[in-house]
Amino acid sequence: IDEYDEEKHLVIEVKRPKNTDNIAPGIWSTYYGGSGFLDIINNFAVDASQNSLACGVTRSIDFPTLNPIQGFNSLSGAGLDAFALKFNSGGESIWATFYGGGFNFSGVLGTSGSEFATSIAADAADNVYFVGNTFSGNFPLEQASGAHFDDNPPVDLAGNRGFIVKLDNSGNRVWASFFGEKEAGYENVSVVEVAENGHVFIAGYIDPVDVYSTFPAQATGNAHSETEGSNFITEFSPSGQVVWATLFSSSADNNQIFDMAIDGDELYVTGNVSGDGPGVFELSNLGNVSIQSTFGGGTSDAFVAKFTDERELYWSTYLGGDGYDAGISIEADGLGQVYVAGNTQSSDGSFPLQAPASGPGIFDNTLNGSQDLFIAKFSSEGAMEWNTFFGGDGEEAQMDEGDPVTFLRIGGESIDVDDCGNIYVTGRTTSEDLNVQNISGFPFHYPDINRGDNNTASDAFILTVDGNLEQKYLSYWGGARFETPLGFRMLGEDYIIFGGESSSASSAGATIPLGTLSVNSYLQDDVSNSADAFISQLTLPESISCIVNTREEVGSQQGLLVYPNPTAGTIFINTSIPGHQLRYSLYDGFGRRLSAGGIPQTVEGLPAIGLSSYPTGVYYLYLEGPGLSQGFKILKY
Repeated sequence: IDEYDEEKHLVIEVKRPKNTDNIAPGIWSTYYGGSGFLDIINNFAVDASQNSLACGVTRSIDFPTLNPIQGFNSLSGAGLDAFALKFNSGGESIWATFYGGGFNFSGVLGTSGSEFATSIAADAADNVYFVGNTFSGNFPLEQASGAHFDDNPPVDLAGNRGFIVKLDNSGNRVWASFFGEKEAGYENVSVVEVAENGHVFIAGYIDPVDVYSTFPAQATGNAHSETEGSNFITEFSPSGQVVWATLFSSSADNNQIFDMAIDGDELYVTGNVSGDGPGVFELSNLGNVSIQSTFGGGTSDAFVAKFTDERELYWSTYLGGDGYDAGISIEADGLGQVYVAGNTQSSDGSFPLQAPASGPGIFDNTLNGSQDLFIAKFSSEGAMEWNTFFGGDGEEAQMDEGDPVTFLRIGGESIDVDDCGNIYVTGRTTSEDLNVQNISGFPFHYPDINRGDNNTASDAFILTVDGNLEQKYLSYWGGARFETPLGFRMLGEDYIIFGGESSSASSAGATIPLGTLSVNSYLQDDVSNSADAFISQLTLPESISCIVNTREEVGSQQGLLVYPNPTAGTIFINTSIPGHQLRYSLYDGFGRRLSAGGIPQTVEGLPAIGLSSYPTGVYYLYLEGPGLSQGFKILKY
């Protein structure tokens, strides 16, 4: 590197390194299902070993399994089972299992018992968590030492229970419990995430809205707590104990939390809400920024909320206009920004839009069809940095809501952010006029929607923009019939994996794009019945560039003291900035970001970052906060 002004940030632009996760380039894409008429993948996750995980629901007794912990367990022809899958980065199946019971809570043989897995996550040890809801009285439960355990059936035996299940990295059951409120008519655990410290977060939905006596509420200090609501948010310790649990929002009409994101030790949630007033949706604005403080009207508004490391409600806002609006997906970038996407039917002028300060990019202030997506960026303080419509002359959506009781096709988690600040969004579209854009090196690009013999068929789409809303890539993805993508994840920094449900059989004219990475990659080359799940993994091109900010400085600057340096394992940060307002990014000597987020605190209240899991060498620590932007060179021995 040549000489440069050390009073300014050094900005290094690097091409995306190839195969840093030892994943073969190209495409792995396959159908996944059996002879039943229903097989759906609802969500994906990626574990620390770069294996991909998926969960969903099936009605196929011959659904493909490998080393399952149980077989198909519905005794009624109308029943459904949940499933969980694990693949390595080359698309090879590691394990695949059914999960569920056979008859409903009344215990009458021949009655339908069904399960719906809605979300999946993994911890640092590659343990797997998945959640959903069950109508089965013989749902397989497992009590774990010290962990929360609820085996109570619903008071109304025709109702259901939410659940959380933990499997080890080999797919063996470790812990399984109902969770929610047994007195409710219906409930669902809609999303699960795992923080870097091993704490597990879930959120879900309860119907009807009421004050419930058996919900395991838990809150201390400044932690947010509500005693009535249609949603809940819960935090478990790594051993499964309830650390924090609260009801949240009292909106009716099946409004619910659809997704959550964890940024260090802070939490964001999004969903939809109807109405305003006391007890409906609690507003907070501790960041003292401009928020939407009133209900926009229409069927429902999207909402976004942030909780601090103490679980205090730091900010919350409506996000909606005069039509139907719902926040479906949310993701944080580790640097204090959070990105939200969802569905909107609100008219021009009523929905709160904002162009990026850097320029318009793909900003669009016109509702183009019957329903568009919205994509929004917020700061950690809650300030909207931009918000745009996205869509064409048809309809765009990030999920098919399906039946609000059974929660089929729940979706969510269809946005992600890489370490370079690129934002990836997927959904389904019926529009013929999306402004597609190819990029050199991407394995596939489809400039036109594939409708085959059906005028109303939908495709998936894949959109990539940078943090300033400049488009980098946009493509259709699908076959001759219907594709509904319901989950999306970054796989390392160089690959994306997404999937959902497809009815595009070869007999209709064209399947989805198919491919393998090796002779051992799982491949099902056609739909088995009317519709199957699908999984697609794509290699990202080198031409999507990373921008890495580093500054080689040590010691104390701008009132900061970072010590000890050199360090054997832990870096402490002495600063007057409140911990929840301080963010960090850690880079290796090649400028590759290793971790990022909010900074956890020691029991003494001092912000600290652990480096014990990293090898000896040179690292770069970058800190940001109000009025602060500072980098440090750290020596690890």
